Amino acid sequence: TGVQTCALPISLGARVFATAGSDEKLARVKALGADELINYNTTNFADEIKQRTGGKGVDVLLESVGGETFERNLLCMRPLGRIVVFGNSSGKVAMMKSTEFANRMISIAGFSFGALTNTRREIVAAAMQSVSELLARGAVRPIVGKTFPLAEARAAQDYILSRQNYGKVLLEV
Repeated sequence: TGVQTCALPISLGARVFATAGSDEKLARVKALGADELINYNTTNFADEIKQRTGGKGVDVLLESVGGETFERNLLCMRPLGRIVVFGNSSGKVAMMKSTEFANRMISIAGFSFGALTNTRREIVAAAMQSVSELLARGAVRPIVGKTFPLAEARAAQDYILSRQNYGKVLLEV
């Protein structure tokens, strides 16, 4: 769940669900190509996803929040679905039973670009080459939400923690 921070105009044929905490952020991801929009502050997103998928759930879920959100994300999954965990912005630990994964046949994959850089540099080099080519062609474009002078790094951090940000927050030197 969450807001994209890179525009990729290719969904590879998938029906893309996006969740965000405001209608403004949802309008932005709609403009980037999301098919289904859910405001998690006004709607139980797990129930809404189940309803919109005819009770089936989703096949792939990108998880960056952790804690209670991760636990609710499990309810969104279709049998044999996969959750890809790439962050923990809530700072909270999710509590679940391993039987929940086995009984519902859900797999979880973790991803950390930093860890990959330290362990498999050749994969990172190849990925960077591919991303560079996509950027050069204009096939993807980074979304910069707000820029702060370096002297205002604390304000930039507060802005991110307030969850007002959309896209990348940059510090200028």
